[in-house]
Amino acid sequence: MHHVDLELWERLEKFDLDDPTATFNFSDRLARENGWTRAFAYKVVDEYKKFLYLCCISDKPVTPSDPVDQAWHLHLTYTHSYWIDLCQNTLGKLLHHTPTKGGETEAAHYQQGYAYTYDLYTRVFGHVPRAGVWEEKSERFQKTKFVRVDTHKFLLLNKPPKALIWFYVLLVGILNIILFRTNYQLAGLLLLINVGVPLLYFFIRDSSEVGFTAGGLTLSAGAGAGCSGGDDSSDGCGGDGGCGGCGGCGGD
Repeated sequence: MHHVDLELWERLEKFDLDDPTATFNFSDRLARENGWTRAFAYKVVDEYKKFLYLCCISDKPVTPSDPVDQAWHLHLTYTHSYWIDLCQNTLGKLLHHTPTKGGETEAAHYQQGYAYTYDLYTRVFGHVPRAGVWEEKSERFQKTKFVRVDTHKFLLLNKPPKALIWFYVLLVGILNIILFRTNYQLAGLLLLINVGVPLLYFFIRDSSEVGFTAGGLTLSAGAGAGCSGGDDSSDGCGGDGGCGGCGGCGGD
């Protein structure tokens, strides 16, 4: 690791988001609300600290991955831990997180910001960002729609890939042709299914009401967010225009 501020990094390494006296601590909540295992949540917390470090040493805005951003969102609700323990006593500066203003200009800005962050991470820590916690640069701002879901009331299922849907259409189509000469009623039913299932799939694919993570309570992240660094700055820098993108700003 190529330290820019060794003392800051040592303080961040010692900073503990989990209250040892709590039976349900920060990492537990992070795992539950995102449908993650505890082991993955611990990895995200480690990467969140690295992101905070980049925020402080960079002279340009930096942008987190989506999992890291979820840790940031949750940490902000632990107000004393975030503003006092982290910002005041560990970072020595305020680090704000504000809603996006939206629009194509900010979307492009944060796509560039994430690419810059990805490369900065690689230079500072001596390896590429951890796979699974950090998306590839080309994948960070793919279209996503997040909603908060109570899994005690709703069953969440992964959408099938397009290739599987078209294989199904082809298979039913062939069966339809074979059955048409022997049982036209059954063939008509298969034809209805063959048309209805793809239409339903494409409707669901584009609906804002579906497309969830595979468990847990998912934080709403459709609006994106940003942050600003500095000792008393309050003007955030906006997000990606509605794809869950957030930006962090380093420097004074």
